[in-house]
Amino acid sequence: MIAALLAGTVGMIVPSQVWAQDGQAYPFDMPSQDLGDALRSIAARAGWELYAQTDDLNGKAAPALRGSLTAREAIERLLKGTNLEARFDRGAVIIRGRATARAALSTPPDGDDIVVTGTRIRRSEPVNSVVTASRSEIEKSGQSNLGEFIRSLPQNFGGGQNPGIVGGGVQGGSENVGATSALNLRGLGPDATLTLINGHRVAYDGAAQGVDISAIPLAALERIEIVPDGASALYGSDAVGGVANVILRKDFEGAVTSARIGGATDGGAFTEQYDLVTGSKWESGGFMLAGGFNRSTAVTAAQRSYTQALDGSSTLIPYQKQYSAVFNGHQTLSPNFEFGLDAQYSRRESSFANPTTATSDARTNGNIYFPRVTSYSISPVINALVGADWKVSLTGIYGRSLTNAPGNAYAAGTLASTSNVFYDNRLYTVELRGDGTIFSLPGGNVGLAVGGGYRGFSLRSKSAIAFGATTINLLNINHRENVEYAFGEISVPIFGQGNRQPFFDMLQLSAAVRYERYEGLADVASPKLGVVYRPTPSVTIKGSWGKSFKAPTFYQRYKVYQALLIGAADLGQDGVIGDKVLLYLAGGNPDLKPERASTWTVSAAFAPTSVPGLRFEANYYNIKYRNRVVNPLTSTVGLFSSSTYSSLITYFPSAALLDQLIVPAAGAFGLQNFTGQPYDPATVYAVVDARAQNTAYQAIQGIDLSARYAFDLAAGGALDLNAAGSYIDSNRRLLAGQPTTPTAGVIFYPPHWRARGGATFEQGNVTISGFLNYVGGVTDNRQQPHLRISSFVSTDLVAKVSGTDGIFRGADLTLAVSNLFNRKPETIRTSSLIDPPYDSTNYPALGRVISATITKRW
Repeated sequence: MIAALLAGTVGMIVPSQVWAQDGQAYPFDMPSQDLGDALRSIAARAGWELYAQTDDLNGKAAPALRGSLTAREAIERLLKGTNLEARFDRGAVIIRGRATARAALSTPPDGDDIVVTGTRIRRSEPVNSVVTASRSEIEKSGQSNLGEFIRSLPQNFGGGQNPGIVGGGVQGGSENVGATSALNLRGLGPDATLTLINGHRVAYDGAAQGVDISAIPLAALERIEIVPDGASALYGSDAVGGVANVILRKDFEGAVTSARIGGATDGGAFTEQYDLVTGSKWESGGFMLAGGFNRSTAVTAAQRSYTQALDGSSTLIPYQKQYSAVFNGHQTLSPNFEFGLDAQYSRRESSFANPTTATSDARTNGNIYFPRVTSYSISPVINALVGADWKVSLTGIYGRSLTNAPGNAYAAGTLASTSNVFYDNRLYTVELRGDGTIFSLPGGNVGLAVGGGYRGFSLRSKSAIAFGATTINLLNINHRENVEYAFGEISVPIFGQGNRQPFFDMLQLSAAVRYERYEGLADVASPKLGVVYRPTPSVTIKGSWGKSFKAPTFYQRYKVYQALLIGAADLGQDGVIGDKVLLYLAGGNPDLKPERASTWTVSAAFAPTSVPGLRFEANYYNIKYRNRVVNPLTSTVGLFSSSTYSSLITYFPSAALLDQLIVPAAGAFGLQNFTGQPYDPATVYAVVDARAQNTAYQAIQGIDLSARYAFDLAAGGALDLNAAGSYIDSNRRLLAGQPTTPTAGVIFYPPHWRARGGATFEQGNVTISGFLNYVGGVTDNRQQPHLRISSFVSTDLVAKVSGTDGIFRGADLTLAVSNLFNRKPETIRTSSLIDPPYDSTNYPALGRVISATITKRW
C-alpha cells in the first residue's frame, strides 16, 4: 500500500510538458491574500527556494495578480510599493528589506539573517533533512491546530501524550492526563523529542516531560520546522528523536478573525473554535497578538459501533475547552540593538469517565476526572549587531505548566473516594549566544556560532486519595535540576558560489559540540559532524553523525518508592529457591543516569533545474539508543535460575543494607510486609531491585521518503502534488543477555509504514485539496496466536473559496471533511471487559468529521 501510494503520486506528478526555468511565463489568477502565502505559491511554481524574514512579510497583503507573467515578474509586482526587494540566485529567491535603520540589524551587509532549525549559524545549510510546514499549508490540509498536524506526520507516533489515548495506561503504557498533544518522533517517547518555540525551550507538561504543542493557536504560527534526527549537539537534552521549532509570526498589520464549527458524523467531537490575530508594524518595530478559544464535546463508547461492549459512558476522546494567547514583538533601540519579546498563555479544561465495569456507568462504578492544564512562558531577548557580521543575543526564559487532575471514584452509586494529581513544572533560562563570520574562503564565509547559559527546571508533584476523612499521600516530588552549558558550531564552505567546479557546485563541512553539566547527575558532551555536498544544482547529498542524550525525568527518579517483604512463592520462585523471604523494590530510582544515543543519517534530494517545482528526497536514519530507563522485570520466569537477572539481585544482604533500602519507603507506604511474619533482617535471602534502571538498549533504523511537484496547468490554475512516507524498524532489549523484542510493527507501537499524500488545486479564488492517509498494520503479539491488525487508510477533502468583491473581499469560506469514508479502527483482543477494544495509539476513533471555517481579513 505504501509503495502504491508513493509511486502513484509520483507517477501523477510528471507531466508530458517540461516547463523552462528561465523566462517561462505562467498564467496567474490570484486573489488578494497574505503576502507570504502569495510569495510561497509563486516560488513553488517556479521550483525556487524562498528565504525571507518573517517580520518583513507578516501582516502584509498582496494585491490581486492576474495575467501571464514570469515568476520573477510576478514576485516583483507583488513587492512593488513595499519596502522589500527580491534577489534571485540559482534556484532561490531572497526577500529582504531595503536599507533602513531596522534592516541594519536584521540584514547583515552580505546576506540575509536566516537561521534554519538544525543549525545555529545564519545562512548555513543544515546537515539534516528539515520538514517544514507553513500556517497556510496546514490550513489547506483542513487541520485546525498543531496537535492535528503532528498526528498526521509520518515520522510521528500517536502514542504518549495524545487526547485520543484511552485505557489508563493499558495500551503500551501510553496515557494522557491533561488531553495535551506532544510530538513523539520515531516513537521514542514525548520526552525524547525536544519542542522549541521561536528557538527556545518552554516548561515541560505533566510528568512525562513532553511539551503541549497544541497550546499555540494556529493563527499565531508562521511555520513549524522539524528535524527528525538527534540534535543534542545544538540544543541539549531530549533531542534524541529530533527537534521541532514552532516559529511565531513576528509582527502583523491589521486583523484576521476566524470561526470554525464541526463534528463527527457518528456523534461527539462537536467543535467550535474562534481565533483572532492582530498587531501593528512601524518603521522600527512591530508586534503580533493572537488569541483563540475552542471547545469540543467528548466521544463516548455509546457513539461508536466497535465499543458497544463497553459501558456507554466510557470516554474515548475527552471533552475539552481551551483558551490561548500568544504575543510576539520587537523594537529597534538603535541601529545596532533590538529588543524582542514573545509570550504564551494556555488554559485547557477536560473531563473523562472510566467505568470499572462493563455494565454500569462511571457514576455507579467507576472514575471521573476533571483535569485542568495552565501553561505560560515569557522570553525577552536583546539582539546586538557587533562589527560587520556578528549577531549577539542575550535571552531569558521563564515558563510554567500546572496540571491539576481531581477525580471522583464511585462504587455502587455512592462516592467512595476523591483524588487529585498535581504537577507544577517550571523553567528558568539565561543564554548568551552569537554567530558570524570568522574568515572567508574561496567557497564562502566560514561561520561560527558559540554560546552558553544556565537552565533550571523543577517539578513539584503531589498525588493523594481521600476516603472520607482519611487521606493517603501517594506521591510527593519536589526537586529542581540546575544545568550549566556551552556550545559551539562551525560551518566551512569548501566549494561554493565563489569557486564552483564541475561536480562540486557546493561542499560544506560542519561540526558542533555541546557540553552540559547537570548538578548531581552527570556531565555530558554531545558532538556532531556533518557534510552537505551538491555535485550539481539539482542534487544535494547530506550526511551526519552525532551523539545525543536525555536526562532521566523527575518522575522516573522520584516516583513512589516501594519496599515489599514477600515470599518466594509470590514471585513463583519457591520451586527454585524454596520458601525464602525476599525484599522486593519498585518505583523510582534517584541513581538513574542519562540515556545516550548515537545517530547517523544520509539523505539525497533531487530537484532538477529543468523541471521547476519538482523535488524528491530520501533520508536514511540509524539510532543506537542505550541506557534507556525501563522497569526491567516484566516477567519473573528464570529470575533466580538465569544469569540474565543477576544484576537485579543482591544475595544475603546485611541488616545495614536492608535498612538503607527500606528507609526511603517511609514517606509513602513504609515497609509492606506480606509474609505474615514479623520482619527479621536475618531471614531475608535476597533483594530484588525492580525499580527503574538504565538497562535497555534500542536499535532504530528506517527511511523517510518525500516527493513534491508544483506546476501550472495549461488550462489554467496551479496544481501542487506531494507525498511523504516513513518506514521504521525498531527493536529493544531490556537486559543484557535477553533476546530483543520488536518495538515497531506491533500493537501499541509505531507501525512499520506511515504515509500521507495529496494534491492541491488553485485557480482564481478557489482552492481544492485532497489527501490520502496511510497507517500500516501491526501485529498483536501479546499472546498466541499472533494476530494481524489491518492497515488504516483515510481520505480528507478541503475546499476554500475566497471573496473578491464588496463585503466578501478578504473573506474565506473553508469546508473540510476528514476521514471521508468513515474508516473505523479494527477491533483487538482485550484482557478485561473494560479495556478499549482498539489500538488508540495508532488508529483514531473520531471517524468522519465535517467542519466549516469562515475567515475575514480586516
